[in-house]
Amino acid sequence: MRLTTFLLAFLFLAACTPAASPPAGEVEINRVPRPYPQDLRQWANAHKMTHHATEKVFEGKRYILVSYGEKATGGYTISVKKIVIGKDKITVTVEHSDPAPGDIVIHALTYPQDLVWIENLDLPVEYVAIGAQDSIGKE
Repeated sequence: MRLTTFLLAFLFLAACTPAASPPAGEVEINRVPRPYPQDLRQWANAHKMTHHATEKVFEGKRYILVSYGEKATGGYTISVKKIVIGKDKITVTVEHSDPAPGDIVIHALTYPQDLVWIENLDLPVEYVAIGAQDSIGKE
């Protein structure tokens, strides 16, 4: 009887324990190597024409895609530089770079993008742009 009471009390207390909070602070950036898996490739291609950021949950991971849009030449880059998990949001720092005047670049349409993943946390994402742009839209 005492054992049963003890087990029931233990189970009750374990069920009342608050859920673990997400890891706080800067987290490792996990870049998705190319070629992307088919589903992610289709998603990235659908977002390559405009300058924005978007997210997608796929196979238990939260993917973050940043796109610089269509560019008339090479030399443009966009990349996720830092991801910080806060108490109430995820902050993603996105760096943009443009070719300098006089740089020799390829004359072809390019679509700079970066695709990374993090643990799927139920927090909103805020984007901070640095470098050649001071903002990035969110889709």
